[in-house]
Amino acid sequence: MSYNGDFDNDFETATEFGNIIIPVLNSHLKNNAEVIHTEHLKEIVAQLLDQYSGIDGILKMDNNIAGVALRVQQHSAKNWETFTIRYSRCTGSETEYSKRKRQIYTSNVFYPHYTCQAYLDDDNKLLGGAFCLTKDLFDAVIPFEPFTEKCDIYLQHNRSDGNVFIVCPFYKIKRILLF
Repeated sequence: MSYNGDFDNDFETATEFGNIIIPVLNSHLKNNAEVIHTEHLKEIVAQLLDQYSGIDGILKMDNNIAGVALRVQQHSAKNWETFTIRYSRCTGSETEYSKRKRQIYTSNVFYPHYTCQAYLDDDNKLLGGAFCLTKDLFDAVIPFEPFTEKCDIYLQHNRSDGNVFIVCPFYKIKRILLF
């Protein structure tokens, strides 16, 4: 199963990915923190958080909660140890990069306070991943705009769909949980 642009298939796939990754992530979190997967929920609040804020899960810790974005790359040959952020779409529609940048730095709205990136092989076996504050990820990436120089943080063109992604190695993030 993989993403193909069909909403029902994408919804089912995202649910399956969360069911694989979140238990492993939770086993690495400390202080009774746990991520609760919300991608599969049909309640309007969960749908609004996903559609408008990019929140696929809720991190519950002590008496607080925070949103979590879940990014999964399937059919991977290995754990590439990088975060990827959609930078541009061939359709020209707004991307995660522009939405999160606006949400983090210029507005007081819901956004995924944390980002999880994971890699799955062809058999949907988890190869590894990382979990960090979304702001830490963007703080690492933004200084490299407009991404014209070849360096550690760069743009990657996806030939299959024409979209462009920012690639940021895990080691560029100040505070990170690897799994």
